[in-house]
Amino acid sequence: MLHAKRIPLPSQEYELSEDGQALTTFSLRRGRIGARFTLHGADYHVRTHRFSGVYELLDGGGTVVASTDRVRRSWNMTCSERVVPFRRTAVADREYTMLGDDGEPAGTIRRTGHVRSEVTADLPGLELVLQVFVLVVVLLRRRRKRAAAAVRSTSLAGGWPSSTGHPRKPVADLTRSSHARRAASREPRQPRLRDDRDRREDRP
Repeated sequence: MLHAKRIPLPSQEYELSEDGQALTTFSLRRGRIGARFTLHGADYHVRTHRFSGVYELLDGGGTVVASTDRVRRSWNMTCSERVVPFRRTAVADREYTMLGDDGEPAGTIRRTGHVRSEVTADLPGLELVLQVFVLVVVLLRRRRKRAAAAVRSTSLAGGWPSSTGHPRKPVADLTRSSHARRAASREPRQPRLRDDRDRREDRP
């Protein structure tokens, strides 16, 4: 059984262990697409296709070892012409179930721990490197969904940042300012006070 735990909490570094024994580490830092890890002396790269939601596992030479289709409620991992289906079995992507050739549950991946930042994978029948790949994919999907939620929250709260780095005014504030300017332009002008010259011109 694999267990991934973030250490320490403020960072995006994860320690991966197998049955309690340290196995490897990987990072999900912001600005980095995908993740890299070393397993038994071999380097691997999990590549993310940002817009399609597809993930690939590449070896040190850049060869695709395994890949997924679009990761959502139901998705598949393909490796050496073998297709392994996964199905979400808990809300908020907290659990995925691996299905066997007979369509019955054969393994699970669960997000646990503080703010669901830990993942436990029990995937018998899969090579170790493929188990690590699936576990990293689940964590990358969680990061992607959290980033999308943050973007939506920002746009609802006050819009996108301007080019100066300061947040733009919400559309409602801009509309109110425009209405105020128009209302001010319609205010009646105060009559001009007559000065001594005007009074002299009125004399016969």
